[in-house]
Amino acid sequence: MANVVLLKRRLVSRLKRSPCVILIGCLLIIGYAYIGNAVLYVETSYHYLQGQGKIFTSTGHVYNPEEYTTCPPAIDIDGENHASHYKLQIRCGVGKAELFLDLTNDFRVLSIPSGDPCLFNALKDFCSSDGYKVPNVAHYIWFNMKNMTFFHFLSVMSVHLFQEPCVILVHGHLPGGPYWRYLARVVPNIIHVATSPPGTFGGKPLVSMEHKSDLVRLFVIKEYGGIYFDIDSILFRNLNSLRNYSVTMSLEYWSNLSNGLILAEPDAMFTRKWLSRYRDYTYDPLRYWEFSLFVPTKIARQHPEWIHVEYMTFCSPDGEHRNIIFEGNYDWGQNFAIHLYIRFYKKEHNCDDVRKLNTTIGAVSRHVLYGSRKLCLD
Repeated sequence: MANVVLLKRRLVSRLKRSPCVILIGCLLIIGYAYIGNAVLYVETSYHYLQGQGKIFTSTGHVYNPEEYTTCPPAIDIDGENHASHYKLQIRCGVGKAELFLDLTNDFRVLSIPSGDPCLFNALKDFCSSDGYKVPNVAHYIWFNMKNMTFFHFLSVMSVHLFQEPCVILVHGHLPGGPYWRYLARVVPNIIHVATSPPGTFGGKPLVSMEHKSDLVRLFVIKEYGGIYFDIDSILFRNLNSLRNYSVTMSLEYWSNLSNGLILAEPDAMFTRKWLSRYRDYTYDPLRYWEFSLFVPTKIARQHPEWIHVEYMTFCSPDGEHRNIIFEGNYDWGQNFAIHLYIRFYKKEHNCDDVRKLNTTIGAVSRHVLYGSRKLCLD
């Protein structure tokens, strides 16, 4: 009987302690995540941030929306549809591949099948090394979208104006619509690389279109090197100061890197390791972002010598604070770029109405199209 009473007392004592044990365990897990990301940040990007202060806070830096200026005339995307302009052409022969600019008056861009060695060989000469590890080649992925929207157009224009890449490669299906036709007239170095989204990888089905895009962007930066942009990433200034790192990505949150803007030299160790981890890929809605966001974060912790990590300079504000982009006025002066999270924004805009759109999205649009974030007087 005494043994039974003693057993009961021990059980009660353990049960009383169990919430404390659970709490301590949770705190240890949170602490590990915080310290792990702090180490990732300090080891790989602290030198860049010295003297600059914190880039993003929960409230964000507020920009004064009451400043006005005289803007250039509104862009007419339908004007001069058949005006003469230059575009890239390709010439391939035995032992020779050449890209060159030719005068034309149509809105079609050069289109080449994915895997064609002619493009790979021609790029080696056309985009000769300019002294950086990362080639000045821009990449976009375009799957299962028919017409280009205003903000897609804004992304490509920002890259064209501020990065001035040797070529802009659009991998996937061929975009359409007036914004795409305008780009074909004013941006001479766009090449469409025709490819279909992969159905499987390593014998396993790829269910989500986002996962297919995640994988293809790794294929292309491994093969060509260059700079991958999400189609709603807007560039504010060139990325040349980052092009001598093997790979550069930015933290999105303390918990993970963002894969919406990636700089990489061809066949980088980081990219190879990331692709190799896709051997373990299986579709799991509870781990939807595992291979696109958390796997590269783990690799960066394990091999900080393979990657340079920026502190949210590619995607600040983050997704949790995206309403500052849609409804507020965020001062993005220290950003290289911004991710617009446009899938959460239901309004349509154009080159004219953004001239007086008193939000972050309006200021970003004016900066790209009219050279100033200030509101237009007219």
